[in-house]
Amino acid sequence: MMKKLISKFFIATLLLLFTNVLSAQKTVTGKITDPTNQPVAGATVTVTGTSVATQTDASGNFSIAVPQGRNSLTVSYVGFDNQTVAISGSSVSIALKTAISSLSEVVVTGYGTQRKKDVTGSVAVVDVTSLRQQPVGTGAWNSRASMSAGAGTRWR
Repeated sequence: MMKKLISKFFIATLLLLFTNVLSAQKTVTGKITDPTNQPVAGATVTVTGTSVATQTDASGNFSIAVPQGRNSLTVSYVGFDNQTVAISGSSVSIALKTAISSLSEVVVTGYGTQRKKDVTGSVAVVDVTSLRQQPVGTGAWNSRASMSAGAGTRWR
């Protein structure tokens, strides 16, 4: 009777170990910061080459289950360059680099000029060369018509 109990316990232990090996994942935690060492909230952290992803919390912290055989994470956030880092342990700290090319562009608005990174709201792009080819004297509404969304809308 004791031998049967020991053999059942041994088989159950082997099954648990085998199941653990098949579903081997490790949890990686970390923090995402900007170049000034401020936390980046809402950054997307993806296991490179998979659809496994998560987002950082308000403090820039994240936790993600990394499947066996995967060894890098890709971090993306608007206004920053995508960054891929190797996983060397169970914790990583990533400082994003600012995407300078798009943040220094100047946007001309109907009431002045602003840097692109400071603009809030929707922005439409109008090709200046086609605007110059419009006949003069057709009115302000018609010269912009069908170049951007809502350009021909009249308000009452």
